[in-house]
Amino acid sequence: MQVQAAVAESKGAPLVVQDLELDDELREREVLVRVVACAVCRADILARDQAIPFPLPGVLGHEGTGVVERVGPRVAAVRAGDHVIMSFPSDGTCRNCLRGRPRWCESGGRLMWSGRRLDGSGSALRRDGTEVGGHLFQQSAFASHVIATEMNVVAVPERLPLDRFVLGCGIMTGAGGVLNALRPGPGDSIVVFGAGGVGTSAVMAAKLANCPHVLVVEPHPGRCETARSLGATHTLDPRNDDVPERVRQITGHGAEFSLICTSDRAVLRQALAVLGDGGTCGVIGDPGADVDVSFEIASIIGSGKTIHGINGGEVVAQTFLPWLIEAHERGVFPFEKIIARYDFSDINTALRDSDTGTTIKPVLIMPG
Repeated sequence: MQVQAAVAESKGAPLVVQDLELDDELREREVLVRVVACAVCRADILARDQAIPFPLPGVLGHEGTGVVERVGPRVAAVRAGDHVIMSFPSDGTCRNCLRGRPRWCESGGRLMWSGRRLDGSGSALRRDGTEVGGHLFQQSAFASHVIATEMNVVAVPERLPLDRFVLGCGIMTGAGGVLNALRPGPGDSIVVFGAGGVGTSAVMAAKLANCPHVLVVEPHPGRCETARSLGATHTLDPRNDDVPERVRQITGHGAEFSLICTSDRAVLRQALAVLGDGGTCGVIGDPGADVDVSFEIASIIGSGKTIHGINGGEVVAQTFLPWLIEAHERGVFPFEKIIARYDFSDINTALRDSDTGTTIKPVLIMPG
């Protein structure tokens, strides 16, 4: 079938919306989804710029929503006509998947970044007979139609506007990073580094967890204002504030948790420094492949501090996303405050606004 997609032609190049061919003969556990909307995430920019390797020319996009048009063999979780949110991929068969930990799927790296289908074969996308990289997170949802899998789609009620409930990566990851991975208890304080889509979602989650101090470290004034409106008790500017000292002044002893939601590789030392003894630093922000950071070993041995890598909020999307939707409907997780809508034809503007911080969470609306 013919689909419309935004193609990243080469490293750093603007995306070009054009017609492609999609081999829509579905294989086991695959589903064909008509895309309604797709959010823009930092990972798309990293893949476009090849900070994370992904085959180019290729189609990016990994936070799609849409309607299932057809299902392939052995699909039981969804059926044609279902409204779905697309999220992280997994194979459903490895040791970690079977233990209920799909974010650590042993095939996860291949399914996210190889540009290939679930069964390991090449991309289903073609242009003039030549293969185009696809299946980013088993989606590549900067397109009118995608082949996803039943493991990375979550059926949602038809009453939900799919152009707004674009929750499958950044928002889910930030919320899950706090509530599912770090799990702050009564009286625990948290410092969130970065107030983009992931960071502001972490702020909303920390408010839900009743953290008495929710501090945000962010240089962009507009993002700081949004973070305060969503539950941040304090915002700090890393350009002007002595962040560790300010955190100690505010909390009295240092924070129990810090959470890195930025791709700035220089943040780790500071995120460890704001912690009190026994504190945990969660790391979500990814600066790209093969990026090394360093810290003083003695600073975590004597203080019992922990570095916790967090992938996708460590959630099972099929159970966590319905909970997030219910929290939104109760008015306690107002993620709509960070979303701005863009026509699909304005995709390069959305990418630029995301990269510069002008917009926290751009969402592309597909035509029709």
